[in-house]
Amino acid sequence: MIITSLHNDKLKHIRALQSAGKIRRAEKQIVLDGVRLIADALDSGLQPAFALYSEEATTVDKPAAQLLERLQAQGVDCTELSPELMVQ
Repeated sequence: MIITSLHNDKLKHIRALQSAGKIRRAEKQIVLDGVRLIADALDSGLQPAFALYSEEATTVDKPAAQLLERLQAQGVDCTELSPELMVQ
């Protein structure tokens, strides 16, 4: 499945977490962006609720592709995001 709408529940959840510390504290969740931050979180034993990625990033960036494989192997819900939404 590819997310193509700004009205997707996962995107709404991410925006809420990014915009309100109160929500982050209540849900005990944060948004991590970037291969290194996510890999460091995994190395620390944290398990993401889900991950969003662009196909372009995983075909151009070898570390991103390796991270995606690692997330999938750990059973993390990984969903592709359309390129148009990745820059939003």
